[in-house]
Amino acid sequence: MGQASLRVHKDLWRYDLNLLTKGNPTTIYPELVDKDRYPIFHYIASSWDKFRTEFIKLNENCLASNILNNPLLVRSRQDGNRLDFSFFRQNPPLPGEIISQLKVKDFWTGGRMKNLAQINLDCGINFNLVTYIRIGTALNLYFNRQRQPRTSDGSSMSMELFC
Repeated sequence: MGQASLRVHKDLWRYDLNLLTKGNPTTIYPELVDKDRYPIFHYIASSWDKFRTEFIKLNENCLASNILNNPLLVRSRQDGNRLDFSFFRQNPPLPGEIISQLKVKDFWTGGRMKNLAQINLDCGINFNLVTYIRIGTALNLYFNRQRQPRTSDGSSMSMELFC
């Protein structure tokens, strides 16, 4: 009986995780999980978010990271929220399963953002001009921050720090 009960709870978590992230659990972050309903799941999401943030900051890892719920991408200078599903609302609606799989590199090439037609063709999605401009704002804010000189003591972090 105990093993069957454990399996049911595991499957409910998996179902909720897939529902929240549209099939891409790597985009989970703590604000998506109800802390009262799933306290352990919430703490796992918090830990994952901290790890993912530090990993994305290393070298060129940002280019291979998801655009959805990316902790380093914010909507604008005035709006510090992440690019979540509400950010991508437009008419006609966009498929969440495709949005959850998009990477920064899908929008960026040769040090600049791809044009709207190229993104729509490459990604198999139909972003409208407003959504394209909003994504461009978020990416430009991130890459402009990266170009600014940083104070550094010459050391770098290793993945071993997180293991």
